[in-house]
Amino acid sequence: MTSKINKIAIIGSGNLATNLAINLSNKDFDIVQIYSRNIENAIELAKQTNSEPISDLALLTKQADLYIVAVSDSAISEVVSKINIKNKLVVHTSGSVSVNVFGNKFENFGIFYSLQTFSKSTIVDFNNIPILIEANNIQNLNNLTNLARCLSNTVRVISSEDRQKIHIAAVFANNFTNHMYSLSQQYLESNNLDIELLKPLIIETAHKILDNNPKDIQTGPARRNDKITIEKHIEMLKNKPEFQKLYSFVSESILNFYKSDK
Repeated sequence: MTSKINKIAIIGSGNLATNLAINLSNKDFDIVQIYSRNIENAIELAKQTNSEPISDLALLTKQADLYIVAVSDSAISEVVSKINIKNKLVVHTSGSVSVNVFGNKFENFGIFYSLQTFSKSTIVDFNNIPILIEANNIQNLNNLTNLARCLSNTVRVISSEDRQKIHIAAVFANNFTNHMYSLSQQYLESNNLDIELLKPLIIETAHKILDNNPKDIQTGPARRNDKITIEKHIEMLKNKPEFQKLYSFVSESILNFYKSDK
C-alpha cells in the first residue's frame, strides 16, 4: 500500500512517539523532525530515525506532509495551539481526546490512534495493532488510511465518540488489569512470596480470551458464589483495608454480573 504522505514530523518523544517514529522510519518514511520539550529526549529519538531534533515548536519545519502530535492527553490542546501550520495535515494520537480539539486552527486534521500499550524499552511491531483513524475530509481520510495500512493489517475509520468508548474499554482491559498485577505482586512480596508463581495463571487466562467470550471463562470464588471463601479472604485482608475494599467491590461486581445466570 502506497501513501502520498512521506515526510513526517513527530511532536513528542514518549512511549508512543518512540514506537511510532521508529516503525514509520523502518517503513522508509522520512521522519524529518522530532520535537520534545526536553532536547535530550528529542536527540535520543532523532538519532534512531535520522531526524532533526528540536525543543521549540517555533522551529517546526513547514516541509512535512504530516505532523503527528504524540503527547499526553492533557498537553494536546496546548501543543496544538502552538503549531503554526495552515495547509498541511495535523493529527493527534489520543484515544480519549475528540477531533474537535483542532477547532478551526487547521485546514487538514485528524486522528491516528494506535490501540496498544507502548513503552520506550520495547519497540513493538505494528502489524497486528489496530489503528483507528478519523479526518475532516475524504482526501485526508484516504491519506491516513493508506499510511496506517503501511503499518498495520487492522485499520478502522472510527468517530471520536466511538473511539472514546473503545478507550474506556481498553482502560478496563489493560490499565486496570495491570494494576491488579501490581497489587498481586505487592501483596505477595509483603508476605515473602513470589509473583513468578502467578505468571502461568496470568498467561493461561490471557490465552483463553483469544478464543472465548470472557464472560464464559470467569472462574473463582465470586463466580461460583462461594461466600465462605470470599468472607475468609476479606478477613485475611483486615490489615490491608485498601486491598480489602477492592476485593469486596470486585467480588460484588462479579456476583451481580452473573445473577441472571442463576
